[in-house]
Amino acid sequence: MYVQLRIYDINFLKPEPPKKYWWENESYTYQLTDAFRKSYLWDFFHYYGAYDDKKLKEFNNEGDFIEYSCSWKPKQVYVLSNKVVLSDCYALLYTDSLRSNSLGLRMITKAAFLVSHKCALLSKMINFTKCLHCNLAPHASLGPTVNVEVGDITPQRKASSQIIRIFGNFSIVNFIDRSFFENYPSYDSHTLARILTLPMPQGTLRLEEHGLTVLKWVENIEDESVIVESLRVREEWFSSLMNIEN
Repeated sequence: MYVQLRIYDINFLKPEPPKKYWWENESYTYQLTDAFRKSYLWDFFHYYGAYDDKKLKEFNNEGDFIEYSCSWKPKQVYVLSNKVVLSDCYALLYTDSLRSNSLGLRMITKAAFLVSHKCALLSKMINFTKCLHCNLAPHASLGPTVNVEVGDITPQRKASSQIIRIFGNFSIVNFIDRSFFENYPSYDSHTLARILTLPMPQGTLRLEEHGLTVLKWVENIEDESVIVESLRVREEWFSSLMNIEN
């Protein structure tokens, strides 16, 4: 099994002239690294570089990474990693991934890494997303897709395409940034309202914090059978409120 945090996208306001790209504003990149640090994820990373680099560069502090980020280019992929090559814990950063002035983020942790970090990892990923949302408001919104997801695991059934489009197929935590959906009203507001207000299934949790809604489908990631059951419960709940036929 692997676990990933997927944020597509972090949508920044257009930078003030003469800056053209959001990453030229060091304060934005600092808010990203600050969220990693406050959620105790930053200590996992010791190397950075471009995705196609044969060997990543070692860094001593977040200042090195922030300075490096000022030279980024649009439509590229950059890396934070716990090792000199991508293996068991790394973050991929996609500049202008879905739209201009945005950042796509995937933090991926694989089975070898989870052996010693499984206990606290889920809460750290949740805290990172909450902190990032708080740090960047009102300069950026998160969405439409913000999830903690599992892979290499077999659910009892696959979620419908309507659910997958935003909430993913194997997600165990979903985040909804209301400011994103206010700025991009093409998404179904009626369904969104139902997601934010209808009672959650027993054993799950919905949290509200400063305009960010967290739908937590599983308490922890220590038992794969519990995760599989949580995916079934999540799919049935979404299908019911979206009026999707099984």
